[in-house]
Amino acid sequence: MSMMCILCITLSIIICEAKTVLYLNECGAVLDVFSDIDDNNIYILCSFNDNYNIITVNNSLNTYENISDINVNNKTYAYANDTFYFFSKEEEVNAKGEVVLPYTVIDSYNCKTGISRKRVINNAIPELYGTFAVDSNGNYYMISKNTVEVYTSNYKYLKTISVGGNVINLTNSPDGTIIYVLYENKLKIIDNNRIYDYNISANKIYPENNGFFATDRGEIYNYGNGNVSAVYSGFDGIHGAAVIRENIFVSKLGELTAVNNDTEFSVEEISSETYIKSLGNKCICINQHGNSAEVKIVTEEDVKLKQSEFNSSSLENNENINKALSSDIYNINYDNDIITGITPGSTIAEIKNNIRTENLTFYDSKGNIKKSGVIGTGSIIENTETKERFCIIIYGELSGEGNINSLDKTVLANHILEAKELNGVYRTAADINGDSQVNLKDYVALDGYMKGNYSINQNR
Repeated sequence: MSMMCILCITLSIIICEAKTVLYLNECGAVLDVFSDIDDNNIYILCSFNDNYNIITVNNSLNTYENISDINVNNKTYAYANDTFYFFSKEEEVNAKGEVVLPYTVIDSYNCKTGISRKRVINNAIPELYGTFAVDSNGNYYMISKNTVEVYTSNYKYLKTISVGGNVINLTNSPDGTIIYVLYENKLKIIDNNRIYDYNISANKIYPENNGFFATDRGEIYNYGNGNVSAVYSGFDGIHGAAVIRENIFVSKLGELTAVNNDTEFSVEEISSETYIKSLGNKCICINQHGNSAEVKIVTEEDVKLKQSEFNSSSLENNENINKALSSDIYNINYDNDIITGITPGSTIAEIKNNIRTENLTFYDSKGNIKKSGVIGTGSIIENTETKERFCIIIYGELSGEGNINSLDKTVLANHILEAKELNGVYRTAADINGDSQVNLKDYVALDGYMKGNYSINQNR
């Protein structure tokens, strides 16, 4: 493992409610999660310090990190058979600044061997429209408006597949045996050069190795031998799904939901930015908290326990509700697991006085327990009774240290100038004027606040 890997992420493993929990501090923004073809590992793709960071986690939550020297900007990616592929279009310019040669860069990284390769093709790839896919033979599938162009692993043109409409999204199963093409309220499946069409409407597919796949419309399907069967529907706004024997797991609306024998119940509350994957007979949850993440294992035994709790008396449920965080001062958002309304420069003691629940643990933006002092954006408040975690957002406070000062102006300027991008709650906190955008207007507002000429609304 390189020294860079050791320095960038602090790892800690604890036991919590019979679940093993792995904290990935300062791992960056989680972009996607994949599983290997043997269902022994998952690979978490993050954006860290303007590079891609690939974290490998096995089913015992022992982990090692691999950081590739692949810049995030202008890259699109795919994954198949333990290997990540990154495409970009580059240009060679002469001394006058004129483009003399467009070319393609294909970076690949194998998570099992740690071997990375860079291939430069002396011609530009087709115009990329969003995503691309890779099959089990290493062939590339690329969107070209209403067709899919296929190239060999050596980037030789192979064929063009007519889709019959503008392609919305393109992805593949983790083992690369199945290619999914979404287009104009339909799904096209490419399986060993056989092509099947289905009336399935979605914008994104979440595929599994076992033939199951979910859509962002909240529908679960099973595919095999050219046939697609609906397994379950009725979920709304999901962020991933996993099917493990008779259990269906879905990440949706701030909670991990399970379905067993057509009974739907909540397993636990999670961040709205949560990815889930099946790994053998376990469900792996990756909760994003600012620039850190929390990896949990949910087993079939956990599901049985939660199903028993779901069927228990209403009195027990009411007791759990009474333990929830509440405040007359702060906005506690259970859907997104965030807390706003905190005044810049507030101390832990002041925050405790404004929250009714007594048993609280505070973590700073780097994931370290903090017992006193000022706390800021990216910090975590944990309800030690219910194990609920909420991320603090203080609008205008972008460094995580709690006070708004010149450092926050520098951080915001770097984001606007695209020198260093803000992600997660830090980007949310950078929306100073509340117009859902981060631009020069927010910098002017932040400057006005520091001069005493502008008031930042924290109650949103």
